[in-house]
Amino acid sequence: MTKLLKTHNYTNLEQFLDNLANDTCHELNTLYSNSNTLNLVLLQNLTELKKYNVDVRSTVIDDFTFLDEQTQIKLYTILLNLYFEILGKEHINNPSISFYLKKIGTNSILKVYLKCTYSSYRSSEFYLSEKIINDLDLQLTVNTKFYSNNGLMCVLIYECFN
Repeated sequence: MTKLLKTHNYTNLEQFLDNLANDTCHELNTLYSNSNTLNLVLLQNLTELKKYNVDVRSTVIDDFTFLDEQTQIKLYTILLNLYFEILGKEHINNPSISFYLKKIGTNSILKVYLKCTYSSYRSSEFYLSEKIINDLDLQLTVNTKFYSNNGLMCVLIYECFN
């Protein structure tokens, strides 16, 4: 940067600063959410997220506070590992994963969108439900759906309280 400034190469300096700003924003979006446990899992998986150039988004309105931290970490890890497995098997253009956590009435809901192909969705939908239910030993409901118009798998996980 100093060299560009000293040589009055302002066009390349501007490009350098734009790239730096974009990279910084991407890193912050990847590592920051309103959920400490999600942040921890994203940080632990940063190498894989960078390897596959995964765009991570999160909207955390209410956290899964009814789950202890270890269980939340396991849940997020299962979801990320599934996505890394998909990305390792087939090329996905502009891979992305989005986490939405919200409480509606007495229901705590986690909605996760994974950009993938229909074949990867079909091969993982049953596995995902079984893995979450068996590994976490919780009474969670897991539903999956594929949106073919934008190549997104939606995983809906929720706990109902009476």
